[in-house]
Amino acid sequence: MVRLAKEVIALHVVRSLTRREVHEIVALRAREDLLRELRQNPQDLALAFLRRTKLYAAGPEALEEQAQWDANRALTALDTPEFWHSRLMANIDELNALLSSTSIQVFEAGSGSGEFMIADDPAPTMMAGYFGLGPLTGVSYDKTTTIALPVSPRFAIALIEQPEWHQATPEVVHFLNCVQLSNAKERVFYSPRSNLRSLAERAPAARRARPPGLGPSLISLDPTESPST
Repeated sequence: MVRLAKEVIALHVVRSLTRREVHEIVALRAREDLLRELRQNPQDLALAFLRRTKLYAAGPEALEEQAQWDANRALTALDTPEFWHSRLMANIDELNALLSSTSIQVFEAGSGSGEFMIADDPAPTMMAGYFGLGPLTGVSYDKTTTIALPVSPRFAIALIEQPEWHQATPEVVHFLNCVQLSNAKERVFYSPRSNLRSLAERAPAARRARPPGLGPSLISLDPTESPST
């Protein structure tokens, strides 16, 4: 069950909306790097332009057009479903290897502790003492302290060195729900019978107040505060 739980966490990390965003950013950076390299070889660009158009390059504009054409073609190759799937499998193998020495911490929310919610991007990598969430804020696999994942309104799991089972306090449930609200792209999901709607309604304002950055950071919400009208 511990191995299965770790595989579930790894799958949610690798197939997340954040990983797709990382893939797009890496592809764009690769395009810019390729453009710089192409521009350093004008003779090669001129020859490529002639082969492609059957015309001689009349000036730097034609060379830049060829560089952009070559870079766009390379970017298209990186954005195919086949390439994405191959990277997905490589990433999940890499993460499973890193998780091989870890175990699972189970949080069980008892009576009076509240319930867990789950976001559409539910498993950000986290680092102790750092408010950034996920690789877009610099929390790469090798810097990750833990990854937490709600698996039902009553249970959540997280990575830890030695296996543990905890009765989750209201503070722990609230913190993990704040992680979900902080990392959600568009939606969070919770049981209709819970009182989590008021917490979710206050999250957008807290998210807008965060300092600007490439990736999300942890928001702070008072668990007892009522939503403003």
